[in-house]
Amino acid sequence: MRKPLFLALSLASIGFAQSFRIGLEGGLPLTSAFDTNSITAVPVGIATTPPNYTASTKRYTLGATAELDLPFHLAVKADLLYKRLAFDFASLTPSGSAGTTTANSWEFPLLAKYGVSKLGPLQPYVEGGVSFRQLQGVNQTARSICPECAITSTQTSHPAELSHSFTKGITAGAGLEFRPLLLGVFGELRYTRWTADAFSAPDGGLKSVRNQAELLLGVTF
Repeated sequence: MRKPLFLALSLASIGFAQSFRIGLEGGLPLTSAFDTNSITAVPVGIATTPPNYTASTKRYTLGATAELDLPFHLAVKADLLYKRLAFDFASLTPSGSAGTTTANSWEFPLLAKYGVSKLGPLQPYVEGGVSFRQLQGVNQTARSICPECAITSTQTSHPAELSHSFTKGITAGAGLEFRPLLLGVFGELRYTRWTADAFSAPDGGLKSVRNQAELLLGVTF
């Protein structure tokens, strides 16, 4: 009789120790989204004068987080993060075109989290897992820059530079958390290695940067 009762009390205490929290987070990308200096050789069939690409990284990340605490200083965590991607291009030939490509990047990291020894009120932690990235709202607008030609404008949701609208990656991070009462405040450095390029120009003039680092700050309830 005592053994079932002990088991029931143990399970109840474990269940009581678990807590589910949700919150908001945002951050600052520390790496560029695109490499525009990667021209190597021009493939056969590509114009001898490739387009000139320029890109400026949008220095923000916005999203939400959910976390389930487990026994033994463990937790599982899921995030939904948004980034805005954009790059410009211009043909160097007189009869070429220029334009802009934009896309919405949604990232979904699934992470295991481990809290190490506390530093006073602060809880250092490490985390690791997998991430998934989905591009939506891809749009490329191009216009003719030929002085003698009629001005034309085209749009497409499948530009030549789009390689993979869905990509996977490996993620690792470390951070500090302060959790007074029911509120949690955290900051962390996170690294993701994507296994494929989201964008890659046929001539090699533009590629997505696969190594992604960012600083994230958030609050959970």
